[in-house]
Amino acid sequence: MKKVLLLTTMLSLSQVNAAGGKVIDLLLSETGLMRVLANTGFERSNARAAQSQIELAVKSLMGDSEVVPKAALLQAIGEIENTPANREIKIELAKVLNKEGDEVSKEDLVSLLNNLVLLAGVKGSLVTACGECAAGPLAAEGVTVALKEITDSSVLELINKNVIPNSPRKLNQFISDRMQRLGLGDFSKVSSDVVSEGDKEALAIFLAMADKSSPATQVQRNFIEAVFNFSQTGGEKVDLFSPSNPHKFWNSFSNTDMDNDLLAEITEVLNKASDETSDLASRKNAFYDVLQKRAEAIEDPKQREVVQAKVKSIEEKSCFFAK
Repeated sequence: MKKVLLLTTMLSLSQVNAAGGKVIDLLLSETGLMRVLANTGFERSNARAAQSQIELAVKSLMGDSEVVPKAALLQAIGEIENTPANREIKIELAKVLNKEGDEVSKEDLVSLLNNLVLLAGVKGSLVTACGECAAGPLAAEGVTVALKEITDSSVLELINKNVIPNSPRKLNQFISDRMQRLGLGDFSKVSSDVVSEGDKEALAIFLAMADKSSPATQVQRNFIEAVFNFSQTGGEKVDLFSPSNPHKFWNSFSNTDMDNDLLAEITEVLNKASDETSDLASRKNAFYDVLQKRAEAIEDPKQREVVQAKVKSIEEKSCFFAK
């Protein structure tokens, strides 16, 4: 019954007159969307970034549908599996979509963007990434998630062959099975504060890439091995989610900026940091120490200054570690 009521609520929005200025209409109009983003206080460049994320989310949700855009969007949202988390997201999203454009607040649009991206990550070939680094400049507006358009051929192969499940329940089962197969522990004991709903697909990709039969390249396999070494406790046990070492290197394959060169660089840093200390609680500091030393070793003063600024930004935003 709840599913029917929710779908009725969502689909009732499709009766809105396109000229009425509802958020659902503005969402599908480039000029209307930019206007409402600007009117609610988004910085101009951030408004463009928000528009891009919304367009990616809509495209991911609708696919190649030839149905009227608004109807296709609402249908796609309604068809997403109603897990408790998804149902709550849909309800919050419906509240904002049904508001008048001149009544919507910046907080409403931030909520819409976060929720639309989370649902789009459940459906389609785009991967959701969470956190300040993932959101980029939009983090300053309160956005906490972003869609990443995967370009890496190995990851695309996994997605195109439907190795990574779309269903939230099947995704949880996939992660649990892969963690057990790889000897990485019990996923049911991992807190949602450590791996959020939006991060699960990224984790699933990492675990799928770690499989011996995966299409991962040698550079990618070296990186995976380095992450396992970095996560290794005093014995042979690997704990990706240790409270003493709360890193998030497992979400790196959902980061479109992580090309082969950067992946190889991070691999070296992880291995060096792992060699420097066997204490899990000290691994985070060791990682930043290695990064800082590499930056300080750059001879060109201007280049050294740029790299040091990047290291500082990475540390402040906690791009690779949970805050």
